Amino acid sequence: MQFTLRTLQVIFIYAAAALGLGGVWGLVGAAYLLYLVTAGRVALASERTRTLNNCAAVLSLTIAMVLVLAYLGYLGVNKAVSGARQASCNCNLKQLGLVLHIYHDQYGQFPPPYVVDAQGRPMHSWRVLILPEIGETALYKAYRLDEPWDSPYNRKVAARTPLLFRCPANKNPIPGTTDYVAVTGPGTMWPDSRGCGIRDIKDGTSNTLMLIEASGSDIPWNAPRDLTLDKVLAADPTEAITSHHDRRAPDLARPLGNVAFADGSVDYIDGRLTAADFKALATIAGGEEVNLEKIRAVMPNPPLLAPTSLSVVLAWMTGWIILVTSFIYLICRPLPERWIGSSGQSEAGETDEADQGEEQI
Repeated sequence: MQFTLRTLQVIFIYAAAALGLGGVWGLVGAAYLLYLVTAGRVALASERTRTLNNCAAVLSLTIAMVLVLAYLGYLGVNKAVSGARQASCNCNLKQLGLVLHIYHDQYGQFPPPYVVDAQGRPMHSWRVLILPEIGETALYKAYRLDEPWDSPYNRKVAARTPLLFRCPANKNPIPGTTDYVAVTGPGTMWPDSRGCGIRDIKDGTSNTLMLIEASGSDIPWNAPRDLTLDKVLAADPTEAITSHHDRRAPDLARPLGNVAFADGSVDYIDGRLTAADFKALATIAGGEEVNLEKIRAVMPNPPLLAPTSLSVVLAWMTGWIILVTSFIYLICRPLPERWIGSSGQSEAGETDEADQGEEQI
């Protein structure tokens, strides 16, 4: 079996594209599909085997393998997009943590959980205060701090939710809501109407919760409202941390969501989180010790710069274009004469032998 250098290069590209799109099974399926089509072409090249049955068999097997490859590619892109969304959500929390530390460097403390008016009534969320730090200066200038967060004007402005406040896995978000909230209340790093400094976190910044992913809370991003520690402890703490990520891992009790710690690190917490653990993580000076390994979900660490869903889909489409183009080249190239003539020659040899036998008789 002889191949030109160009054919070998195309075969390598075809195999690499199939492996990238469908993994090992995608490579096996692509190789089998190429074998079926090539074998069919060899069979159809012989006059004696050009039958309707052979055509139907080759066509049906080809369609079946194309469907299998398409399904494998669909599974592969779904997995890639899901991983990209998880990584993007992780990066959102990392950036929010970084922005909060920048705010701390500027003002000597983290922002208060909400801003109050002259009468002490809550007016706006801490998320409004960090708009300039996240690149939303225009939105911050358009927002009216002298009006309540739910005034007709501010409601209209808040409908433009900053992307950093929303998890990419939330496919049907309520307009104006956020997926990332703080745990507020006495003893936390978000005490009522006043900020907290790093010096106040006696339990250590790596053991203190800063933000949690709460995709089901439907809290408006500009509302002076988050999750209070008392309400979380009165209910099930595992219901406080929620996400849209459909991912599983070995020994995972129940997937919850991402959490950001006061040192800027981000972890993925699972359903083994107890009320005592949650309280220990949410408070800043309780002196409790928490075994993070016990409640940390066993998942691969996502990259710091996560690919967007659009880039993953474009890469997937490019891979399929390369796969289909190389496949068309391989099946359209002329077949070697020795492949086509082998079956014809053998049949001719059998016919000659039969004729010689009849003459001897």
